[in-house]
Amino acid sequence: MNNKTTISDNDFPGLFISADYTSKKAQNFFLIMNATLLIVLIITAFVSENFNQTILKNVTFFLLLVALILNIIIYYSQFEKTWYEGRAVAESIKTLSWKYMMISRPFETSNESEADKIFLDYLNSLIGKKKSFFDLVGGKFSSVNQITVKMRNVRNLNYDKRLNIYSTERLKNQLHWYKKKSNTNRTKKTYLFLLNACLIIFILAAIAFDFEWIERIKMVSFLITFITSILAWMQIKNYQELSYSYALTAHELSIIRSKTKLVDSESKLSDFVDDSETAISREHTMWLARRDHLHLFDK
Repeated sequence: MNNKTTISDNDFPGLFISADYTSKKAQNFFLIMNATLLIVLIITAFVSENFNQTILKNVTFFLLLVALILNIIIYYSQFEKTWYEGRAVAESIKTLSWKYMMISRPFETSNESEADKIFLDYLNSLIGKKKSFFDLVGGKFSSVNQITVKMRNVRNLNYDKRLNIYSTERLKNQLHWYKKKSNTNRTKKTYLFLLNACLIIFILAAIAFDFEWIERIKMVSFLITFITSILAWMQIKNYQELSYSYALTAHELSIIRSKTKLVDSESKLSDFVDDSETAISREHTMWLARRDHLHLFDK
């Protein structure tokens, strides 16, 4: 019989699930809208060069009108802000939840009622500071407990069992996530860089060797627009910065996880969890700094 304790996203507070869901939904809308806008601009560049005057005028007008509407939606919907704000809220709640389960600062009290009060006070503080965000969230997951049964059960285990759960369910899983994301972002950055380089070389060759068919179908302006769109997408996705920051955090977490065997008391477990969560929070802070987000908690 496998008695291993696993922690899934559904074992965290309802506020975490709400923030996580809202953030992912906003992220998807933001990326889809931007990708659609870039595709429309690429099509416009091709159409404007390769159709007769009557069709050109009508189709180009329609495509540019679509691009304008998409641009307005992206600007006023604030999908990006909701995405980043939701991620900040969700990760902060997850950090607090792990500290609560591990009886780490500021939840070191042995009195469960007192620990619950401190935890719920933090959540109330978060709602107060991010009221506009939680207005968007609504009550979709309001029926989910803020202190779940799994959180209480883990907190009531002895420190060595809690340490094992933390090392596996938090550090190992987080380490795997950072490594995977770092490799994925690095690979995508490399592929798009090579694609752009090949397209630029192709245009240079077409100009140098005077490829008549390129001029006949008027591909140069289309390819230049395509190259520019790839660069814009790379900037939106921020592949390079994320691959570096994820790799750095993965190395840091790997070093921290190797110190697991040095933890032999409640106080050392508290320090260990505090150091680990600080490392994870540091990566989130770097990520959020691109949108000038402030710390959520001042306590």
